[in-house]
Amino acid sequence: MEMFKQQVLSDRVIGITDIADVNMFLVLGDEAGALIDTGSGLGDLYGYVSKITDLPLKVILTHGHVDHVGCAYQFQDVYLHPLDLDLMEEHAKAEVKKGYIQMAGGERVSPKDLADIQDRTPDHVKDLEDGQVFDLGGIRLEIVHTPGHTGGMCTVLIREEEAMIYGDACNERVFLFGQEATSLATYRESLKHLKTYDSQYKQAWFSHGPLIQTREILEGCYQLTEEIMNRQDDKLAFNFMGMEAYAAKATGKDGVSRKDGLHGNIIYSTSKL
Repeated sequence: MEMFKQQVLSDRVIGITDIADVNMFLVLGDEAGALIDTGSGLGDLYGYVSKITDLPLKVILTHGHVDHVGCAYQFQDVYLHPLDLDLMEEHAKAEVKKGYIQMAGGERVSPKDLADIQDRTPDHVKDLEDGQVFDLGGIRLEIVHTPGHTGGMCTVLIREEEAMIYGDACNERVFLFGQEATSLATYRESLKHLKTYDSQYKQAWFSHGPLIQTREILEGCYQLTEEIMNRQDDKLAFNFMGMEAYAAKATGKDGVSRKDGLHGNIIYSTSKL
């Protein structure tokens, strides 16, 4: 069974999607490479990436959720914002990985596929911080700390590509209801901070769904924070893996796209208001 597939985004960047439909980004510089996120934990991601490049590799984790840190233990030079270290430790447990992969992978994943998954985290994790720049040689990555989805959530600006990797910080369904999520007010400030980078990129790349999506999602989510605060959103009941929350806007049959045709949605808990 094919665990990973790839999509060339440019001469320097390859999008990699795992069997649970989680997107990662491999950025290739003249002197080093960077892998943004490591998927849900199924398969030999290190071996897969090694067939693409032999450059020394830095691994940048956008946040500590299971679907982003799953294969991080396979790499040596790993970076994560310190606010998400405890979250990564919890989500690197085998039972969490298996639960997510079974939910997201469905019939594509068999019990045999899950048998070798273990509690594994990287031996050492270095701190990621707002404004930090990784110079790979001919291409630079800048970290933008955008707390909301998690306290340590980060987006990544690739200057030479004029692209921003939003990760889970801003997408068609931003989850803002877990214990690790910040308040809505903090998330709104993060989006305001992210908006200051508007002139520095043309493309938005995402961790879920199509690799490249519209930048309008950022403005849509920003506007929704105000609607939720003013109790002007749709506030529709939403359930995810047993957790109860509310969707700010109604969606179509796919459960993701907004019925009003606009982009960006927020799934929130009233405890975050």
